[in-house]
Amino acid sequence: MSPSQILDDEQRAQWIQWMKSTPNTVFLDLTSHIQQMVAQNYHDAESDEDRWITQDHLHFVDMTLEEY
Repeated sequence: MSPSQILDDEQRAQWIQWMKSTPNTVFLDLTSHIQQMVAQNYHDAESDEDRWITQDHLHFVDMTLEEY
């Protein structure tokens, strides 16, 4: 995740305040964002210990990284 993708404290507070003020429940679909973060972490990590998803985990759930 690049620094430009991370919200600063003020932006985060504004976003949370907006979500709290909406009259209905807010559902955010972050699936694609999470998938991109996991894939980026997998490729950028220097070792399996630094990865959020390891080859052992992928083998255990019988999935490829792209399917995860």
